[in-house]
Amino acid sequence: SGRDSRSAPASDSVRRVLLTSTTALGDSVMFTPALSAARQCWPKAEIYVFLHRRWAKLFQADPRVDQIIQYPGKFRRLGYVLGALRAVNPDLALIIHGNDPDIVPLMYLSGARFIAGWSTSRFAFLMDRPVEFSNMKGPLVERFLEVIQAAGCEPTLESPKLYLPSDMLDRARDNWRQMGLEDSERLVLLNPGGSHQAKQWPEENWRRLLSLLSEQRDTRVALIGAPAESELMNRLAGTIPNSPPLIVARNDIVEAAALLTRAQALVAPDSGLAHVATALGVPLAVLFGPDDPGVTGPYRPSAPAAVIMAESSVCPKLPGCRRKTCEPNKCMAAITPGMVLAALKNELKLDWISLGKSSKEGA
Repeated sequence: SGRDSRSAPASDSVRRVLLTSTTALGDSVMFTPALSAARQCWPKAEIYVFLHRRWAKLFQADPRVDQIIQYPGKFRRLGYVLGALRAVNPDLALIIHGNDPDIVPLMYLSGARFIAGWSTSRFAFLMDRPVEFSNMKGPLVERFLEVIQAAGCEPTLESPKLYLPSDMLDRARDNWRQMGLEDSERLVLLNPGGSHQAKQWPEENWRRLLSLLSEQRDTRVALIGAPAESELMNRLAGTIPNSPPLIVARNDIVEAAALLTRAQALVAPDSGLAHVATALGVPLAVLFGPDDPGVTGPYRPSAPAAVIMAESSVCPKLPGCRRKTCEPNKCMAAITPGMVLAALKNELKLDWISLGKSSKEGA
């Protein structure tokens, strides 16, 4: 039947705030400034977060969160989900990012006094405040903040930030030592995967970059990714027989995040792991192809971050064509290992990196 357009409850009457972010890993990290904003706006309220089950562990040690409710996926375990949401009985239900069609109806059925979210939802009529964003081409983080503002608050926008359990950080340090990494060695991590084919850097480019980094003084290189990427990582490692890189394959996102914190830099495509790095203060060189770094690129990172992408002359649809598959993948192929090495030295300020002939030759 829809809802009447109501004003948000007065700030001092808000006791329970429910924030929803149920999409990809990178989106979940970019959600964290909205979480900080909610804590600023309603400091005495209980903050509940409705997160995709795959990323919920990343928020278990987060001091901004009072309780996590896991989203099992589209139309799954509806009885459990609805019961958990109704138990919250939120004063505010703010849909920061949720693409699945059940999200808005679930917020409506939670009994929330006030609901705000994206006006593009087909169920926007169930909201009190469907948000029409001021800049659809601007950073996604800033769009997320507009949902918080729709509830009548004007917080200060902070950088993305994640909090990891101290025991997991200790375990990560032990794991690196067990893998043979000396405390005195510098560590550069490469994440050679990619969620979509169009985001993947050619394997021969990864191979050349790996070779160049393996020649650097007092530097160890490690390949990091999900177990499904082990075959690719093993294949790349096999090309460096004299100084093979370490291989880190982890399904547990918190464990992978903790292992990241040891690195002096991460080189990655536009991936969830790249966003995790920025939220943990790890220097990042991110390889951008079809997506627009102005929308989903590193946002106010606390450590240096370099966006590396092809010139628009390579493809007239750059930036932001958003293709998931592309043959031939010209925009990613145009990023050379020499460009990445130069970014590590000049933009990430890794002074020990030697460029040699690589940048001149576009290696």
